[in-house]
Amino acid sequence: MHLLNLYYFLLVLFISNKSEMIVGKWDIVNITAIDMIRNSDGYLLADFATQSLADQKFQLALDSTVYEFRKDTLYYTDIDGVNIIHRRALWKLIGDTIYVKEIDRNFFREYLVRDVTSDTLIFSSILNGKPAKARYIFSKNGK
Repeated sequence: MHLLNLYYFLLVLFISNKSEMIVGKWDIVNITAIDMIRNSDGYLLADFATQSLADQKFQLALDSTVYEFRKDTLYYTDIDGVNIIHRRALWKLIGDTIYVKEIDRNFFREYLVRDVTSDTLIFSSILNGKPAKARYIFSKNGK
């Protein structure tokens, strides 16, 4: 029983530490889905105007995506067409999964934390109970 208590304590300490590492302001560095799209037949076979429009939207996402995790609230940017929208959500880390529930609209999502360090955060969306291959790669704001 003593060993079980130690295991539980270490698990809680690890999860708590991971949550604390996530807290902060993060700038997007890479969205691997962009590379997947750029290598797809649909993109490669599209005309120049369509590719240019897609590239503009990709660049807008890379230039403007910011996630700021506070104690229990997430502030982040979202893109609707060419408009940047500021959103708010409640967030909680359970195990390696970040649960996000938006405050201003009925929207819920989950992310699998792939890696988190003092200056890097990498996660994937969880779709239909499975982590997507694409990754969102962030660096700590100010580094």
